Amino acid sequence: MTTMSQNLDIDSILESDKEDDIGDIKLDESIEREEDYPPNAKDQGNEAYSLGEFNKAIELWLRAYRSCCYILDKKIYETQPDKLEDVQCMKLQIENNLAMGYLKLKDYKTAIKYADSVLSSEHKNIKALYRKAEALFYTLEYKLCIETLEFALKIEPENTALKKLHYYALKELSKYQTKSRKMSKAIIKNISGNSDECIRKSTRLFNCQLFISIYEYIKAFNCRIMSKICPTRLKPKIN
Repeated sequence: MTTMSQNLDIDSILESDKEDDIGDIKLDESIEREEDYPPNAKDQGNEAYSLGEFNKAIELWLRAYRSCCYILDKKIYETQPDKLEDVQCMKLQIENNLAMGYLKLKDYKTAIKYADSVLSSEHKNIKALYRKAEALFYTLEYKLCIETLEFALKIEPENTALKKLHYYALKELSKYQTKSRKMSKAIIKNISGNSDECIRKSTRLFNCQLFISIYEYIKAFNCRIMSKICPTRLKPKIN
């Protein structure tokens, strides 16, 4: 199994590939920056994340996320397609950020949830695919992790972060399968040993029962012979 120290090593190896995750998510200038408008909380969350304040970042992103969901649910920009598209894009960006934030908190189930939410709208979103794969890696779901990464690598074959995680996932899967095979062999050997003992006991019991059956048969046969030779011998005495 992958140990925590191994997780930290892989984190450090992959960290350089994730440094620009926040920086490359830019706010569309066409969106108004009102005090309670989602971009404000989103940008504050980005800043908190860059300072290592992951819980605060998630709290701010969730505030912005709820605002986006409210705007979309109420169809506030139904007649303004440009603004509607901006809010939809921002919702996906925030979901991607939330997946990244929950990875930092090691809440892998929630990270997968938000990554899947992005992928339900954009199934080729590389960041969402990568973050889902990373969460799957740390939950030891190596096969699903590899499947996710191989799909992503078809889209971006030269992506270094995807390649690295794919390499480690294959390595861990191989180690896991080797360990599983050894355990299976040990279990089968133990069961086989117990079975041999059971067979020996059953054989002894069968032989004993067979001997008793033969004895009873011979005894009954002798009685029949004696009854023919001396019929009165076996008749009970009548007083």
